[in-house]
Amino acid sequence: MPGGRTLNVTAVPTRTPAAQLTGASPSPAGKPASFTHRPTVLVAVTQDAKLREVLRKVVHPAHPLIAIGSETDLAAALVSQHPGVVVLDSAALTTPVAELAARIYKQFPDLVLVVAGGGTDQQALAGLIATGAVYRFLHKPVSEQRVKLFAEAAWRRHQEESGWADTPPPGPAARASGFRWLALVVVVAGAAAWALLHGARPPGSADVPDTSRSAASNAALEALLARASRALDAGALVAPPGENAAELFRAALRHSARDPRAVNGLELVIERLLSGAEAQLRAGDLDGAQRLCDLARHINPDHPRVAFLATQISAQRDRALIAKAQRAAERGELDAALAMLDRANGARPSTLVKEARAELAHRPAEPAAAPQPDPATMAQSAERAVVDGASAREEQP
Repeated sequence: MPGGRTLNVTAVPTRTPAAQLTGASPSPAGKPASFTHRPTVLVAVTQDAKLREVLRKVVHPAHPLIAIGSETDLAAALVSQHPGVVVLDSAALTTPVAELAARIYKQFPDLVLVVAGGGTDQQALAGLIATGAVYRFLHKPVSEQRVKLFAEAAWRRHQEESGWADTPPPGPAARASGFRWLALVVVVAGAAAWALLHGARPPGSADVPDTSRSAASNAALEALLARASRALDAGALVAPPGENAAELFRAALRHSARDPRAVNGLELVIERLLSGAEAQLRAGDLDGAQRLCDLARHINPDHPRVAFLATQISAQRDRALIAKAQRAAERGELDAALAMLDRANGARPSTLVKEARAELAHRPAEPAAAPQPDPATMAQSAERAVVDGASAREEQP
């Protein structure tokens, strides 16, 4: 600027209809010349090959499909393609689907949103569906006919809400004036897209406290991850309280539900606990193996390796119990052996124990072995016999 002054310009997204915007060269129809044609592109965020194939089959030639694989590419698509309809596949998202849908609606209210997913996703979106922020929910797996109906209805909804009409292409003068409108819209949309993906306003915006809070939250997350990594390296997997790897990685996940470092860190904690449990099992320490397995189960009850190791520990306990019962039966204590197996199978039913019990129940009882006399008693009896014999000989005439 002349005089060495600096002009700071902040682009603020607006929901004001284009017809109400004022500018140097609006088109005669009341809309920017660059928007005399309504958006014709349908953008789908999905990694589902079947869903992409069905969408390609059912979309109208006037509304071509732009398929992207992740939400990280969504901001660029919103700015460059100007879609009228967006399909979000919840399976392809890292951000919770309800959170992302709410951000898109807030920044791009003219878009028609369709979400594909399962029952849990539909429950999470119930409020947004009720308010119309999400136009339709598409249950997976999808059918071609249902997708076709949803796509056609979405475009009708977009046309009704935007009020676009079919008009001829703009002339050279209109295109020239439209470039100025397009420049403004790209700046505004770029700011909105930045906010969409980062959950905050871009640098230089007026909302400084939000940026500060976001930076503070990121700093807290990084501090938690650093402490968790140090605890993991030191072997502090589940203790001491408040400074162990499991608790710290879980706290990091509360800050960022899908941070890969926190997810992978918890997986490492589980792997180390289970490796220790397997070593205890090989050493014959069933109680130690069970304790470590239970700690891993507390972190992730659905971990497949936890379930597998727990089954191994139970089978080893059963084999040890059956061996003890068989030894009792061989000593002639069949009733005690059967009672031992009955108690175990009542508390924790086991096919292995049940089969062993049935086998012992049909085994004939072993006769109890005659008690063996004590060696000291035998020596005393022999000594008395010698004395008694000598006395008998002395009494003979």
